[in-house]
Amino acid sequence: ARRSAGTYNGERANARSKDCMLSARMAVLRPVRPAMAPLCSQPCRALSTAKAPSRTVEGVVSRTFARTGLMVVTAPIGLQVPAGAWVRTEGGGDGIVIGQHMHLVFAALNSQSAQPVKGEAVRLEAGSRSVGSLMRLLRVEGAPLPIENSALESAVLFAEPVPQSALARISRPLLTGLTALDALTPLGFGQSMVLVGPSSTDKQGLARRILNAQAGTATVCIQAGPASSASPGSGSEATLVGPHVTTVQPADAVASPAVRALSIAAAISMGGALRAAGRDVVVSVDALSVLAPLWDELLSAFGDLLPPAPAGNALSDDAQLRQFLSRFVQQSAPLQSGGSLSLLLSVDTDASDELPVALKLGVENSSKVGGGASSNVLKASELLDLTKLPAGALSKQETLRVEALIARGVAPTFETLAKLGIRPRVASVPATSEKGGKGGGMLTLQKPRSTTAQRIGEHSISLGDGHLTLDPALEAAGMSPAVSLSSSLSRIGAGTEGITSAAPALRTVAAGLRFEMVSALDTLSDEGVRIRQSANAATQAVDALQAQRVAAYSSVLCQPAGSLPRNLAEHVLLLLAAGQGVLDAKFDLSKSDIPKKTGPVPPAALVRLVAVARECAPELVRRLEQEEPAVAAPVGAAEAEALCNAWRADAALRGLLPMA
Repeated sequence: ARRSAGTYNGERANARSKDCMLSARMAVLRPVRPAMAPLCSQPCRALSTAKAPSRTVEGVVSRTFARTGLMVVTAPIGLQVPAGAWVRTEGGGDGIVIGQHMHLVFAALNSQSAQPVKGEAVRLEAGSRSVGSLMRLLRVEGAPLPIENSALESAVLFAEPVPQSALARISRPLLTGLTALDALTPLGFGQSMVLVGPSSTDKQGLARRILNAQAGTATVCIQAGPASSASPGSGSEATLVGPHVTTVQPADAVASPAVRALSIAAAISMGGALRAAGRDVVVSVDALSVLAPLWDELLSAFGDLLPPAPAGNALSDDAQLRQFLSRFVQQSAPLQSGGSLSLLLSVDTDASDELPVALKLGVENSSKVGGGASSNVLKASELLDLTKLPAGALSKQETLRVEALIARGVAPTFETLAKLGIRPRVASVPATSEKGGKGGGMLTLQKPRSTTAQRIGEHSISLGDGHLTLDPALEAAGMSPAVSLSSSLSRIGAGTEGITSAAPALRTVAAGLRFEMVSALDTLSDEGVRIRQSANAATQAVDALQAQRVAAYSSVLCQPAGSLPRNLAEHVLLLLAAGQGVLDAKFDLSKSDIPKKTGPVPPAALVRLVAVARECAPELVRRLEQEEPAVAAPVGAAEAEALCNAWRADAALRGLLPMA
């Protein structure tokens, strides 16, 4: 055994000596190369926070977009650049990083500096990711923020979400002053609520009404956008924010979408700094849809600068878009140490902007065919000729995908390409007339609008803690706020003990209200009217009661713009009166003209309702007005019965209530 061990050790020693001799020979034969300077000055994968020397080249400018104020930089592979870092070009231009995908870094250009040029070397700096470095691009007006300037300016842009260990439960209701919201889609301190709807709906006005309801409280309000706004196209009056609101917006009135995105990030970062100081903050973002044109430009850059996806695997940017949006949406949270940040995010979700079914073929100079003006129509199912598309109509990746379809024998029609997410970015392409002459026909293609705004709305809804859907039909009918009860919800407290954003007193009187309001839509429809007319007396009696209650609840939920916000006591007393039939209006169910909407409760009737309650149940009113909404006890059965009897017996109140 000893001899065997010695033999084995000797063989290992001989092998090591042979390896050393072979390495020495290879070193002699190998040519000596000079040491190359690394492309990135930092050996680590993450960008260092220390300021890089001026000669350090960490990337080059690959694309610039003047329309959106966006710059795309190609960085070394593996280099992680945090959002909020500065990009300095060798020509004197600069910008702020707002995201990264693989080795492509996209930044918002500073319009006050020199404009970068494609191919220009850049330096990436992560040491100044603070709001203070961005203040020269912003205009902060309104109420001064209750925090030291040094703490505010040192707030980190695009900060990481709060760690799970530092989060607190959402258990305090944030009253908005609107009964439809506080009773059916409540908002809590530390919650994010997405306001979605077409661009014609007054989402910004609704957000400003919520901010104005915080006047006189300790809640700090920040508006990321102008101080006033009117619904575009709805004819509603402008809603102004109160003097207690701080507005944050770009210093330049015609700022690019990229700078506007930075102003949104700055407002959210300011709210985060105030939350860290123990304050409750509500930040309202006017237009999160401003990110849509930025993402469209980035997609075109990704298609040109990134390698094509493998055959059969279409590139989907949903994951990247979702990650990009999370920097804005998922910043709201309450802290265990005190303080909270709530977000109101307005997003336009217009109808899907798909390629039109028919593409009109107009002939120049109005040439006549057969005695009439030419009105030839090219269907979307016809073949697309790639040779007639101008340069830039398709990205490099899109062109490769179309060529792959042709190689497989698939006709690249407009309809087929639209299903694959490929839409030529053109306004018109030259075409010949049908008779083959030199008529100079012009194939006019309607430029397909982007669906990114709609996708931003969908992702924001899934990332947020709740959403309010504004219905233009309700807004046109005079309902304010025009919130669709069937498609709006708050996810906070759904089946979770100890987590809720609704006041207990409101939750008691509003139980079953949503279901009753939504189910009443069928009863008040035209088909429901025909069924009601042929029903028996018992069914008509039930329908009469339902119609009366729905009309009463509708009048309570309707609060026109300009009306004062309601407190918890007014919410509870109005819903209690509507549920107990005090506000019922009488309808003749034999007629088909039952009103599908009613006006709001007159302000004088509300004042009288509260006055009677103050005389009949002073302890109840005191409890609802002075105690915190989270701890105010609900209305008891005896209190509710005494209140309803007093309201029905009050002649002055009956004279103030509207009757159908």
